[in-house]
Amino acid sequence: MILTFKQKALTFLGRYKVYDENNNEVYDVKGKFTIPKKFVVCDASGNELGAIKGKLIDIFPTFRIFKGGKEVGHVKKGIKIFGDKFKVNFNNWKVDGDYFGWNYTVVDENQNIIATLSKHVINLFDVYTLNINNPENALDVMLLAIAIDMEKANQ
Repeated sequence: MILTFKQKALTFLGRYKVYDENNNEVYDVKGKFTIPKKFVVCDASGNELGAIKGKLIDIFPTFRIFKGGKEVGHVKKGIKIFGDKFKVNFNNWKVDGDYFGWNYTVVDENQNIIATLSKHVINLFDVYTLNINNPENALDVMLLAIAIDMEKANQ
């Protein structure tokens, strides 16, 4: 399953639309005015499916993942000399980025690839392509991609 995650132009709080390979809207991601920043993921009908919220005080940027109103994990910026690394406490997944921080691989505890995330650097606004091996993981990969994008926006 391939999803395209596109930032909407001229939004104060941040807004993203997510489309499938047939250009159908699958998710609507809306930034909320909270401290720390929060993004809510809704389906195309407006039903809330999950959220990502930054952690106010932490040495390294940390983003909490919520589903059904309950915290189910978090993503924390890790240390890597070249590229991006994230410490993920969510689904027993690991995330590693390339040297430029534009491409990421998500793997499970057995090193099976769950998804790849690619940022399109030519665009004026953020656009990611999410290549997800199992469609059942689409929402979780989307939540992870939002956390990564939030961290990149903090740099």
